[in-house]
Amino acid sequence: MSNLLNVLFGLLTVFILSGCAAGLSVDRISDTRLDPKEKELVLLNNSRFDQQIKKELVKAGFRLKDMPTVKVLQKKVDENTVEQFNLTEAKYGLRQVPGMIIDRCIAGKALQFDEYTFEVVDLENNQTVMFVNKGGWTGPCFPSSGTLFQDLSQELANNWH
Repeated sequence: MSNLLNVLFGLLTVFILSGCAAGLSVDRISDTRLDPKEKELVLLNNSRFDQQIKKELVKAGFRLKDMPTVKVLQKKVDENTVEQFNLTEAKYGLRQVPGMIIDRCIAGKALQFDEYTFEVVDLENNQTVMFVNKGGWTGPCFPSSGTLFQDLSQELANNWH
């Protein structure tokens, strides 16, 4: 009887610790070809995980710009109209879309998300090109290694074509 209780307790512990996080998925929603030589991104929104995400993106081979735009261009359309444009610093932007927090690590600062999405936007035509999505831990939390942002960044690099 005690062996059965130990097995049930073990299974329950694994089930609770694993949570219900989404597996890794990539959805290309545009035929836009991503230039492998043009792996320059700007973050389009902020989160408390910016530093971790930037570090993992750089490790995956991306170059990051701190600001989406630093220059303004003006173009005279006619006698009475002048158009003004912000010149983008990178061809692509990365929007991060966190899902729900489904767990917090007792022994650290890591959070577990049901899903976290990286959305790639072509800044020249203002169209979403691809979504990379995964759930998991943002950092180590025993027994998980917490590689959510590493996994998302690497998968983004693997699908950058």
